[in-house]
Amino acid sequence: MPQSIARGPLSSWKGPPVAVSPSDIAKAAEAINRYPSLTATARRVALELLNSVKRDTGLAWPSEARMAEALGVNVRTIRRGKAELRKLGLVTWIRRGTSRKGRTPLYALAWDKLLNIAVVIKAKVKAAREAARNRFRTAPSSAASPV
Repeated sequence: MPQSIARGPLSSWKGPPVAVSPSDIAKAAEAINRYPSLTATARRVALELLNSVKRDTGLAWPSEARMAEALGVNVRTIRRGKAELRKLGLVTWIRRGTSRKGRTPLYALAWDKLLNIAVVIKAKVKAAREAARNRFRTAPSSAASPV
C-alpha cells in the first residue's frame, strides 16, 4: 500500500511507496512508447515526465511551461497530453498552491500499471519472435518435392 508522501496539505494524497530504479524507468519508457492508444502528444508528455522523475521518490514536478519549452509546443498541448494520461490512469497530479506562488504540480506516474504493461509487451514480443522462428523451421523445403 502506498504511504503518504508529505505532511500538511499533501497528507491525504497517496504517492508511490518506494523509490524507482533506473530499470523501472526504462521499462516504463518502453511501455509508454508501445502503448497502443496513446496519441503522440500524450506519449511525449509522459516521456518528458519520466525524464523529470526523482528516483528517490518516484515523483516529478516540472512546470507545464518547462515541459512545453522542452518539447517545443504550446502549454495547451501539454495540458491536453496530461488530460489524456490522467484519463488512461497513467499519471495523477495535485496542485501545490497557486501558480503565482511558483509551485508546480506534483506528478505521480502509475508505476504498477506501467510496469505491468511492460511485462505484457515483453511477453507479446517474445511470443511473436517464437512464432516467427517456428514458421521458418516448419516451412516446407522445395528440395524435398519430386520434380
